[in-house]
Amino acid sequence: MKTNSELKELKSKSINELNKELMESKKKLFELQKNLSLDKLKKTSEIRDLKKKIARIKTIIYLKLEEELVSETASNKSKDK
Repeated sequence: MKTNSELKELKSKSINELNKELMESKKKLFELQKNLSLDKLKKTSEIRDLKKKIARIKTIIYLKLEEELVSETASNKSKDK
C-alpha cells in the first residue's frame, strides 16, 4: 500500500525536512486549487489526496515535537533530583 510506505518515509524525516515538505505541499495545493477554479484541473482527487498528506505531515511534526518535549522534561526532572 502506497500510504504505508509514504508514512514510513515521512516518519523517518527530521522536523526541518517535514516543515520543508509541508511548505512545498501547501504551495502545490494552492496551485491545484487555482487550476481547479480555472477549469484546468482534470483529477480533482489530487486536492483531497494532498490535503490528507498535509494533515499527515502536520500530525507527524506534532508527535515529534511532543516526543522531544517529553524527553526534555524527563531529563530535566532527573537532573533536579
